[in-house]
Amino acid sequence: MHIMFVDESGTAPAPVQAPSNAIFVLAGVIIPEDVWSKIRADLELGKSRHNVVGEIKWRYFAPSRAGSRPHALSHLDAVAKEELRSHLLAAITKYNSVKVIAVVVDTVRAYEQIHIRDADDLYHDAFKKLSERFQYFLQDLE
Repeated sequence: MHIMFVDESGTAPAPVQAPSNAIFVLAGVIIPEDVWSKIRADLELGKSRHNVVGEIKWRYFAPSRAGSRPHALSHLDAVAKEELRSHLLAAITKYNSVKVIAVVVDTVRAYEQIHIRDADDLYHDAFKKLSERFQYFLQDLE
């Protein structure tokens, strides 16, 4: 059995927002069930070493702006953030059996398709394509 963790690059844009949000990405990390507990332990170790509590979002690695709300990485300087990022990446890439698949959507062109009318349609179309790729991946294992 394999687990796929899915995340998106942000909120799928509405049709009027597509020109200023031209790319939407939906990606999945595929992890074999027998490897998941090892990766999770490595991820938790990285978080505990850096006193990180809560969810880690990619944008948290950017330099903090004055007046921005605190988040799980607010207490880390740039060097510590880089150490954490490297630890998290190493935990995932350590296993050759872990795979990443993604759907990259040109949002302007997507809205030219008759079946994509709003942000929900755009998201669902991307998710359908991602889940189909996951299914093909699983079939290739057989």
